[in-house]
Amino acid sequence: MARKALYRRYGRPKDVIEFVDHDPGPAGPEDVVIAVEAVCLHIADVLRVTGQRPYAPPLPDSPGSECVGRVVSVGTNVRGFKVGDRAIPPLATRSCQELIRLPASQFIRVPDDGDALQLAMATVNPVTSWLLINAYEPMKPGDWILQNGGNSACGRFAIQLAKRQGLRTISAIRRAEVIPELEAHGADAVVFDDETLPAQVAKATGGAEIRLALDVAGGHNTAWLAHCLADSGIIINYGLMSGQDPVLPKELTLTRGLRFQGFLMSRTFRRLYTPALERAVRTEIAQLIGTGALTARVAATYPFERLADALEHADRRGAERHGKILITMGRR
Repeated sequence: MARKALYRRYGRPKDVIEFVDHDPGPAGPEDVVIAVEAVCLHIADVLRVTGQRPYAPPLPDSPGSECVGRVVSVGTNVRGFKVGDRAIPPLATRSCQELIRLPASQFIRVPDDGDALQLAMATVNPVTSWLLINAYEPMKPGDWILQNGGNSACGRFAIQLAKRQGLRTISAIRRAEVIPELEAHGADAVVFDDETLPAQVAKATGGAEIRLALDVAGGHNTAWLAHCLADSGIIINYGLMSGQDPVLPKELTLTRGLRFQGFLMSRTFRRLYTPALERAVRTEIAQLIGTGALTARVAATYPFERLADALEHADRRGAERHGKILITMGRR
């Protein structure tokens, strides 16, 4: 019998996570069943388990938003998959379970020989980075993108994706030891995320005009980005790592016309892309990851039985969680 992780009340993962037998049933005519190989955990999973609003789901619930697996059963009407193929389910699938059954149309086929850990991270961060770069501000080869949180998973993917598009990146970080890693990914410039950011950026870019800034920090870090932008530039905020609301100096928003855009992946796809285009983007990103053209840093892997420990690890910050936390699955 397959298993799934479950929590029936909110609390610390070690106090509330349990494992239950779970049979998703046989594949219907239009269905595919995958055996999950690896699951990527996110801060959002921790927030859901601990019941922090607005993330708290109805109970009972299972953690996990993205994963990759091998096809073990195919419905009689399915033509795009066969047993043994690799596939990823849609975002927000409760992925901490050994078997997942869904309509075949909801899965994306991925390279069979790709790295399972990397493919398990194909649904959230790299797609977020692609949208941050492409959805809101027209860019042309040679343009600069400024970002804080350059060492985050999204920051690293943004560096790699920008490089593929002929764009240049300047990434603000807090720890000097990560600079060689970001340069190896293709970062054009790496600076420190502090109040001297505008001077550092001007020096590193030769005073280039910058119209797009990616903000995962919030707080005064947002203001430091704002001071670096050209007139009518845009800041896209997709996180609050500082724990503080973004600060936007009024003299910049009013007199220089700077723009601020809050980001949610689901809203961006819903408002700016058709379902067909969304699927095309997701498929392209998954192929790049499956072939090794895009990679993310893995901080640690845990077996399914240690899911609670993995969630606790995923809740750490900075050097205590230098990369993503993943679960490797193995059916009993």
